[in-house]
Amino acid sequence: MIKVTLGESLKELALTQHKFAVTYGFRPNTINDFVNENVKRADFDTLDKMVNSLNHYAKKMKIQRHFTLSDVFIHVDESPEESNN
Repeated sequence: MIKVTLGESLKELALTQHKFAVTYGFRPNTINDFVNENVKRADFDTLDKMVNSLNHYAKKMKIQRHFTLSDVFIHVDESPEESNN
């Protein structure tokens, strides 16, 4: 399962969805869909732009933090726990 982590990254930067979208040229609905995990598919260019935009904003605000793709989404294993037999 894919879990979207973009909202947590925006909170860490004290950055609203709207400001992030407008400042970096995303559709506000796109950012809202990501944050609310209403995304069915994502374009690699969009994901790359999100990571670069998070890093740009962090640098602009003098925040010592490097964002990566895992700050936009992560994979969570849903497989049942295997028994120790």
